[in-house]
Order: sequence, then structure tokens, then C-alpha cells
Amino acid sequence: MSFNRKDLCQAVYKKLRRDYKPPQVSPYLVRLALEEMLDILVEALCKGQRVSISGFGRFEVRKRRVSGALSPSLGPSQEKKIILFKKSSRLKDFEPCR
Repeated sequence: MSFNRKDLCQAVYKKLRRDYKPPQVSPYLVRLALEEMLDILVEALCKGQRVSISGFGRFEVRKRRVSGALSPSLGPSQEKKIILFKKSSRLKDFEPCR
């Protein structure tokens, strides 16, 4: 089972309505807020910034060497950017329900 963007928006909306009962919150506004948050996160990573979310984890861009071929003599090595996620201690201690 997967948990996608739509499911996340619905879960946030239901939790806000249940716990805080704000009159102006709609599913549309929750979706917009999530979209903006993801855009900001992607923009920061594209700029090479580290993104830390307390209690969740840290995202950062690292460079990794990639060989052009199996033999180094066949082609120059290149660098590839990868996104690294390091989970917080709160997630490390989490044991999923079975």
C-alpha cells in the first residue's frame, strides 16, 4: 500500500478539521500549502542547500563519481548529483505496525 500526495492532503485536512476546527481551511488550501512546501524544498535542494525538518530528517545533495564505462580507460569519470535523506532519531526509533 502506498501513501501518495492526495492521501497526504486528505490526512492533513482531516487532522486540521478534527483537532483545530479552523473555519477557513479547505482541501484546496491544504493541497496548495503542500504544493508550495514541496516547491520550496525542491528549490532549496537545486541551490545545493541542506533541508532539515525537525523530527523527520535531513535532505541534502551530494556528488557521486560515476564511471563512463566499466573500464576507466574507456571513458572519463563524471560526477552525478544524488539526493541523500538521513532520517531523524525520532524515525530511527520508530517501529512500523505489523
